[in-house]
Amino acid sequence: MITKNKYIRLFTSIQDARVWGNEPQAQNVGSFGLHEGWAEIFIKDKASIKLGRQELVYDDHRLLGNLDWVMAARSHDGLVIKVNHKNAQLHIGGGFNQSSENLIGTVYKVKNYKALAFGWYNQKFDSSRASLSVYAVADGMQINDSTPTTKFRFTFGPRADFKYKHLNANIGAYLQAGKTITNRKILAFMANVYAEFISKKITVGLGYDYISGQNASKTSNTNYNAFYTLYPTNHKFYGHMDYFLDIPTDTKFGGLQDVYLRLNYRPKPKGMIGFDAHYFFSGNKVADPALAGTYLKLPLGFELDYMAHTNLGILWMYVLAIQ
Repeated sequence: MITKNKYIRLFTSIQDARVWGNEPQAQNVGSFGLHEGWAEIFIKDKASIKLGRQELVYDDHRLLGNLDWVMAARSHDGLVIKVNHKNAQLHIGGGFNQSSENLIGTVYKVKNYKALAFGWYNQKFDSSRASLSVYAVADGMQINDSTPTTKFRFTFGPRADFKYKHLNANIGAYLQAGKTITNRKILAFMANVYAEFISKKITVGLGYDYISGQNASKTSNTNYNAFYTLYPTNHKFYGHMDYFLDIPTDTKFGGLQDVYLRLNYRPKPKGMIGFDAHYFFSGNKVADPALAGTYLKLPLGFELDYMAHTNLGILWMYVLAIQ
């Protein structure tokens, strides 16, 4: 539900996230929740302040997305300041989480960040045919002991988009630094490139993603090299079977390489048939749990995703995976 005038905009979104039959009958089990509830105050046409529970969605969702594929999508409790000037946008925001009604002094045991701060700057060029975004994100994780300490991770880097006639392309590169909750120094990175050809009925795209990981053979390395993809919508990128939603955990901290081909066919204006083919590799050597002193092979498997929908909004998906 949304209410808006030239001074303020109010928005609420309530969701009931559950599976049919997973709640007992004749019992009071609460399942409704507030997914979003925020107010945005406008300062003329140049700026606004948005406060409350809200989704953080930027560019293609690689670092900040709403994860709307799962039953309970992602939202954040915080504040965002937005400034607009001609072809440029600047968003600065963040949040500070507590598990009880105290301003300070709580031990935060929720599986979430304790503090978040981010900045996003976007500049459009050449009548919006090109754009550049720059990210800077700091998220702090609290060590859950009697004297809580927050360790901060810093992620920053650019993303560029290009459009020329029937061609679209984007490229991004992000560096991660800071400390883990075990006080290890973080030094990790992620890079992606994608290009596609678009016609009236057909889209063909080719892309490559690299997410750094820990090299199990370098036992003397004290740095933490596994890139954490922050708060994205990973379902968009690494196969619809969702083998790699929680990176680096789902890659055994070895990182990930993804070479993928995308083909979409639109027989009607509101219909589409699509195929995505992924070939996954580990980003680094991962120890073989079945045989000490050996490592798993770098190729992880091949995945083929099939999708189709009509103007009725119905979606079918068939997935073949070979590992």
